[in-house]
Amino acid sequence: MISTADELLAALEPLPHSARLRYTAVTAHRLAARGALRPLLTALDARGPYERRLAALAALTAGEPGHLAARLADPDPVVRRYALRGARRLPLPDAAVEAAYDDAPAVVRADLARLLRDGRRPELAERLVLRVRTEYGDQDAARLLTGCSTEFTARLLPELAGALAFEDWSTLAVRHPAAVLDHAERELGDLPERLRNSWWGRHATGIAAALPAAPGRVLDLLERYGPDGLPGPVHDRLGDLVALDAERVARWLADPERAAERWERTPGRAVMRQLAAAAPPSLPRLAARWFHRKAFTVLLRSMPPSRRPGFLDAVVAAGGPRRNSHVREGVLALLPAAERHARARAGAEALRAERSTSWELWDRIALLPPAEARPELLAALATVDAEDRGAIWDWLAANAGHTRDPGEVAEALTLAAGRLANERDPVRGEALSAFADLPAPLLVAALGAGAPTASAGGRNAPESLERLCLDALRARDCSSGTRDTIRTLAATLLAAAAGPAADGAPATDVPAGAGVPAAAETAIGTGAAADADRPAAALRTAVRLLEALTAHTGTVDLGPPGTVLRGGGTRAVLDALGPWMDRAAARGDVTPLLALAMSCGHRAYRIPELQDRLEQALHTCPDEVFGEVAAAWLADPATRGDRVAELLAREPSAVFLPEVLAVLAAERTDLLDRALSETLPRDGRFPAAGTPRPLPPFRYADRWLPRQQQAAVRLAAAAVADPGRGLDERAALLRAVAPVPEHGRALLRRYTASAGHAESVLTAAALDAAAHTDDPASALDALLDHAGDDRAAAAWSAASCAAAHARPTRVAALLRDVLTRESGVKVTVRKAAARLAARHLPQGAATALLSTVARTPGIHPDVHATVVGLATTLLPAEGMWALLESAAGAGSQAAVRILLGTNPADLARAHRSRFGELVALLPFTAEQQAADRALYSLQDWAQYTPAAGTALADVYTDLASPLTVSRAGYALRALAQSELPHPIGGAEPGSLLRDVVDRLLALVAAGEPEGGGRGGDLPARRRLQSLIGSSIRDHRMCAVLARRLAAEPALTATRTALLVRAVDLEAAEPELLLSLRELTAAIEGRPVLAVRVAEDLQGAHRYGDPLSDPAASLAAVRALGGDGGLVEGLLAVGLATVLGARQNWPDSCRAPVLELRRHPEQEVREAAYATVLGGD
Repeated sequence: MISTADELLAALEPLPHSARLRYTAVTAHRLAARGALRPLLTALDARGPYERRLAALAALTAGEPGHLAARLADPDPVVRRYALRGARRLPLPDAAVEAAYDDAPAVVRADLARLLRDGRRPELAERLVLRVRTEYGDQDAARLLTGCSTEFTARLLPELAGALAFEDWSTLAVRHPAAVLDHAERELGDLPERLRNSWWGRHATGIAAALPAAPGRVLDLLERYGPDGLPGPVHDRLGDLVALDAERVARWLADPERAAERWERTPGRAVMRQLAAAAPPSLPRLAARWFHRKAFTVLLRSMPPSRRPGFLDAVVAAGGPRRNSHVREGVLALLPAAERHARARAGAEALRAERSTSWELWDRIALLPPAEARPELLAALATVDAEDRGAIWDWLAANAGHTRDPGEVAEALTLAAGRLANERDPVRGEALSAFADLPAPLLVAALGAGAPTASAGGRNAPESLERLCLDALRARDCSSGTRDTIRTLAATLLAAAAGPAADGAPATDVPAGAGVPAAAETAIGTGAAADADRPAAALRTAVRLLEALTAHTGTVDLGPPGTVLRGGGTRAVLDALGPWMDRAAARGDVTPLLALAMSCGHRAYRIPELQDRLEQALHTCPDEVFGEVAAAWLADPATRGDRVAELLAREPSAVFLPEVLAVLAAERTDLLDRALSETLPRDGRFPAAGTPRPLPPFRYADRWLPRQQQAAVRLAAAAVADPGRGLDERAALLRAVAPVPEHGRALLRRYTASAGHAESVLTAAALDAAAHTDDPASALDALLDHAGDDRAAAAWSAASCAAAHARPTRVAALLRDVLTRESGVKVTVRKAAARLAARHLPQGAATALLSTVARTPGIHPDVHATVVGLATTLLPAEGMWALLESAAGAGSQAAVRILLGTNPADLARAHRSRFGELVALLPFTAEQQAADRALYSLQDWAQYTPAAGTALADVYTDLASPLTVSRAGYALRALAQSELPHPIGGAEPGSLLRDVVDRLLALVAAGEPEGGGRGGDLPARRRLQSLIGSSIRDHRMCAVLARRLAAEPALTATRTALLVRAVDLEAAEPELLLSLRELTAAIEGRPVLAVRVAEDLQGAHRYGDPLSDPAASLAAVRALGGDGGLVEGLLAVGLATVLGARQNWPDSCRAPVLELRRHPEQEVREAAYATVLGGD
């Protein structure tokens, strides 16, 4: 019975890795039952990494919490993982977890946070949040929220949300969906509208994770504050929203006010089926949005065929009269046959009458029955245009496919084989591609349908397809695209013919292919299953094509893994491919066999005949492919271990093949010693003479014994030192060796101080790899020593990673030395050190250090800007506020750019007001380019601080300002038309926009310079006209502003432009007439202005959706026309033209124009006669 560490290690020595773990666990259980485990753990833990890891495993499996509790913060990640697993399974005290946080490295704190996020220790998590927030900052505290109670999380989330990483939101939302959605509602309601898209992108994982728990709340958020396009994670959950309320989802997606990207992502097939089944009222409007995209075809295909014609008509109607409602061939093809034929005939007749292009006509003809379509399409093949001929063959194949009749497809194949022998490659390629696009079961059935036809020279369908493909391969102009099409066609036939039908099962699931209607949606039928020769014919054809293609190209490709034998048919495929593989094997060619094994994927493991062939190939294959055959034979994880031992017994030198070495390194570590000998056997078959010695993959090094690790690193050291190997190979090997415990670090130390060109490359690799050893923190001192030399970039890239493994007190001392050193430190290094300080130091220490650095005399502007950028992550420390205020008042250009790059969503709500005041200073303190940029960004801060709006108003009304005031004007208009409440939004008295208008009007009334150069001719008037110009579209706001301008005669033209936009065509008749009368009064007695206003009326209102009820507007036209005045008549003509264009000129809109042509004023009559009643 084992009782000592030496006995255990001796027993483990001959075992493979997995057996060593099992043996250790069993031994630990037995010793624990006798109370003799602790001495063994103590002895093992006093030795090296290998033994310490065994001790941690033994403690975990035997349930020894005392040993594990002391190692929750162990620097060895494997030991620490065992301890953390024990903390989940065993009753480890809370005090042990709290103690592990003492001066813990960042990686340890992250591991401890993951331990607590399952919510099993909420009281502990809540205590740690308060402690960790003080000691390490908000980021560490935010990670712990997942493990806290819902009430505690809801209380602190608003303060800590900004510190949560993107990936942490989903975990938090799964545990606390209500708290996350409450926070989302607050934030979205508080943010400016134009920042909401970025907020959704940043928090999409959290919203998606909370969605299953509260889909209704997420749908509410989308309707109230939704983005232009759904972020990916939320889009992936769209099915949950459709299941809740399909109408609300369809209405939101179809909303014309949603400024989605032109090619926004559309739902997948499953969601389309949900929408089709629910049939919400808004679905036609949504489908009209997708009418010219593949999504519409997917949606239509998801419906029963009987519903499709009516739905298609509803979609075309929902698109409106101006939408391009040309129905594509692929859409019509989805309709039931009778409906498809009728619409195709009508479309063809209309196109002939319009003398449209041939392609448009052939597109419709291809939808007709073959008896009608084929003669006309064949006749069209007489064209001299090769592109036309290729397209016609595409339509001929699709026309046959529409019927779902294998006989029609066979007839099309025979026609193609007879006519394409001497064609150009693009035409043949188009024809082959068209046949490849047909549903595979239909093509398989066609190859077994019917007898040879006279029109095809006595060939049947398989012979025709072979002839078509072989002619293409033999042609001098055969392109790679044509070869790829033939390869796809052969692989598709092989996979389809090997399906259930090949084993005698009925083929019931026949997918619809491109260009083929699912209204077929009748299976090819049982006829295909009943005729047992059909799969056999397809298999024979596929094998002949593959053999010919292999002879032509020298390569074999049966498709990606898992494509062959997906539904069965093992015997049929092997029988079909067997003769070809035998002929190839006789020539020493195992390429077909390897291609079949790869294409079968994991199903190859369960095919004894294929495994026997692979084993036989190991005896006969050439040395060049022995490794590939061995990899295929060893691919099955269930038999890999035994087979590799069998292989080595047969061919011992195979141990030096990379494919075999990978198996030894990962699983059969007991056999690995054979590959680690100092010298290679002289009489071995492998490795081939002149090739470098392969080394085992070091990613599995933690599974090896210490002596194996030492031997492997010794071989790697020789390879790295070999000048005959490439520098990149040697550098990559250094990086690979780094994680090997102890020995990897020792090898890296040899190269971290080398000189010379070759050594410089290896030194950079060694420095970079130093952060990935078993103890990265130990390399931190050496990495920091390179702060001022040419290797600083490589060293500090590694130092950033290594710092996460070091204790904060140690990191603080090192960073303080680098940041406060007067010379000998590169600027890039100082910037990186500042970032490390903010990320890894306790918040108080980071604040003090960065404040000192920022106040250092002569600090480099880029370093100062970096510190300013980090200040926002350390708020609300007053030292950081002082730094930000200093940057805003007299900071460098780089620091000002950092300030301007911060938007409200980047800060906690409590900090936005104060930060907004800093941004409001920049137009007056920064240099002009930054000040102009600040003017544009102030609109985002106006709702948080009045200083932002005041700054915009002061700049815009300062006629001497050197800034680009158009940016301030844009921001003022955006705020006025936003959803923000008074006084920021709107134009009522006391509002921000009204205040600016009043100031400018006062300047106009007081008299202003004119006739000067740029900015010196009526500046106040020009700014006022620009401010309230055409960008303001809200009719109520326009009406308010127009009334404010009424007292200034010099601004009549500006006022009338506002009154034109104040007209609301959807308003009731009295309100509409009142606004028109106000407009008439403003231009009374000014006929020239009246003409211009009538034109403006048309330009402002003629574009838009049709009015829901134009009765009030038509009555207003008649009322204006009936007055008999010139001004009223011109406005009536303009309004009548607007209504006609919006409503697509129905009779009710034509009649007022005809009446106005009888108006007493000649100018009105001529304007009415000039109106074209068709909108043309």
